Amino acid sequence: MNRRRQRLFLWVLVILLTVSLVILPLFGMLASLVRAQGEDRPGKLILVLVPDLGWEDILSPEAAPWRDQFYWASANIRGADRARASSYATLSAGAAALGTGLSSGVAANDLTLEGRASVVFLRRTGVEPPPDAVLFLDMPSVQRMNQGRASHPGALGDLLEEAGIPRYLFGNADTSMDQERGAPLLLADSLGVAGTGHVGLETLRREEEAPYGVGFDVDAFSAFWKNLSRKDSLILAVEMGDLWRQRVYSPRATPAAASAARKEALQKLGELLALLQKDLSPGDELWILSPISREDPRVAGDFLTPFGIWKPGQKGGLLHSPSTRRPGFVTGPDITAQILAFYHLTPKTDMVGRPLSFRDQRDGFLVAATLHHRALSVDRWRPSVLKTWIVIYLALLILYGLFAGLARRLPAFLQHLLLYLTAFGPAMLLAPLTPYPAWREGGGALVVIFLLAALLMGVSLLLARVLFPQPSGPLYTLALLTSLLIAWDAAHEGLWTRWSFLGYSALSGARYYGIGNEMLGVWLGAVLVATAGLLRHLGKKGLLLAALLMGATVLLLAWPQGGASFGGATSAALIFVPTLLYALHGRWRWSYAVWGALGLMAVVGLMLLLDLRLGRGSTHVGFLFTRIQELGIQPLIRTAIGKLMVEWRLLQLTVWTRLLLVFVGVVGILFYTSRTTLLRYWQEHPWLRAPSFGFLLSIPVLLLLNDSGVVAVATSLTFVTAAFFSHAAEAFSGVGPGGPGNEKTGVPPASG
Repeated sequence: MNRRRQRLFLWVLVILLTVSLVILPLFGMLASLVRAQGEDRPGKLILVLVPDLGWEDILSPEAAPWRDQFYWASANIRGADRARASSYATLSAGAAALGTGLSSGVAANDLTLEGRASVVFLRRTGVEPPPDAVLFLDMPSVQRMNQGRASHPGALGDLLEEAGIPRYLFGNADTSMDQERGAPLLLADSLGVAGTGHVGLETLRREEEAPYGVGFDVDAFSAFWKNLSRKDSLILAVEMGDLWRQRVYSPRATPAAASAARKEALQKLGELLALLQKDLSPGDELWILSPISREDPRVAGDFLTPFGIWKPGQKGGLLHSPSTRRPGFVTGPDITAQILAFYHLTPKTDMVGRPLSFRDQRDGFLVAATLHHRALSVDRWRPSVLKTWIVIYLALLILYGLFAGLARRLPAFLQHLLLYLTAFGPAMLLAPLTPYPAWREGGGALVVIFLLAALLMGVSLLLARVLFPQPSGPLYTLALLTSLLIAWDAAHEGLWTRWSFLGYSALSGARYYGIGNEMLGVWLGAVLVATAGLLRHLGKKGLLLAALLMGATVLLLAWPQGGASFGGATSAALIFVPTLLYALHGRWRWSYAVWGALGLMAVVGLMLLLDLRLGRGSTHVGFLFTRIQELGIQPLIRTAIGKLMVEWRLLQLTVWTRLLLVFVGVVGILFYTSRTTLLRYWQEHPWLRAPSFGFLLSIPVLLLLNDSGVVAVATSLTFVTAAFFSHAAEAFSGVGPGGPGNEKTGVPPASG
């Protein structure tokens, strides 16, 4: 019967993988054809580029006439480095890219240091440009900078050119010292032809009281726009650089003069938007965005800038991105994807963004600004909170090693202290729920986490009397409670995780949704410790509950709207399946590794099927699978190399590596000094073997399948370490056959 069930399970896996590998591409292509047949002719898309525009500007009185008409979000338009040119290159590529040469955007007839721009372009590319074109002369250099990267600046311009969408440009952010022209890089194709328009001095006018004595010429733009407004379909990038000029010039002016200049620039921005809005009709869109970076004087680690979309006849609200899974947050590649979606164009396979959705929201600008402030606070305090937690844990580990190695005993106060520190993981998950308004500011974050950890510890001590009446019962209770809390949060799209210090930061990464490696480690460690408690207390009934807990964990990690973690889901499957089989049979067999691999394949097939249901690229593996279909094996190799490089950087003695090394050292000392006592306890408590095996297996699995696996291993140690020392304390106190920890488990004894 067992063999029949195994064969049936194997056939189910084969059918699942076959369906997902064959049917998924066919349905995807069919859906694309159906969508293409029902698409209407796109209208006009106006991109107003405002370097240095911040949320404080959107909240100012000068923006009041127009801000509530837009759909808003905080956009992370950071490129592959901190340069502002890389932000424009990222928008041009639809993926994180490097950029340079903002001074090289010129009209074909302009003179440069090398000669006429058209001649320089011919010299660099071997192609003669159109006589009326705006050129980005440094595109060959930008292309060379991105060789070997999964991004190609100019891809957006190529797609627009192939579709016959006219590209127009107007304006710049020049100062008296530098030329700052981002629009040509944004719209340029892979050779450097950006479209037609004006990006030089003709877009500025003399303004004696303005920074550098010049400002954006609204009248000149009005004349330029008058001819374009009659066209049916186009894309226009307007670079309004007055705010940037004010920011660069402000150190030379008094605060009052600088403030007055900024107000004047914001009022002019309002005039420009009003001029555009009156000539746009349903089907057209007006966007406002600000590519900035840490090199800007205003920015202190804040990569999020205002991004708004205005649609004629719409009331405004919030923008939502499938990449971030957070209302009010989008990425630079998402903006590129939305441009292509506006024109019904299919993105290239190396573009990682997702088209946006619109949610009506009263005072959307205010909600988006509040979310921005919250994300900024969490990001700034996240390193301090995590390092404080890990450093205290390291100190306690060393103290434990001294007591256990020298005195061969573990005082009760140290056990309670370790339980308290272990509760920090779930406390950081629950911290965003607290009504304390300043928990994200200053030391308030740590205070709230300390208090929540104490509360969770107290609840665990009370519930342990009913759930797990053993010496290690409070830890089992805390582990089970943590597993259920994280599972509930994952099932509700990470309502707590997105603001937790153990979650993804909204200021880093192109994808920051679902379960990150910090939370993943806490979750897996808690599940393994909870499994130990269930096996100890309930025997085979506990094994069934443990299987349900592990299965739910794997499914929630794989679910795109939940954990959304390919590495986490596959790691959990590869760890949990052999662990359950070990616990069921009481001995290790190499066939368990095969079943673990089949479980991993089942998770991959499940995520591919979810892509079939939810659309292209809904999961990490689905997006990678689509790219492999179109580009071959190269994207898989590039992804694997990238993960290995990240892992290697993290392994080079970060705080996570120190925690892992200290744990190994303390365990080694403990086994060296108390080997006989610990082995006796191990033999008398066979229920402990399967969870222990699961943790040992998790170390190589997490390191291999996750790009920050050492982080997941380190955070899983918070529960595993507490369990190890709690059981060691039982061993030192003589808990064994006939003692308080020797319940009949019903689990077959282990052999070997």
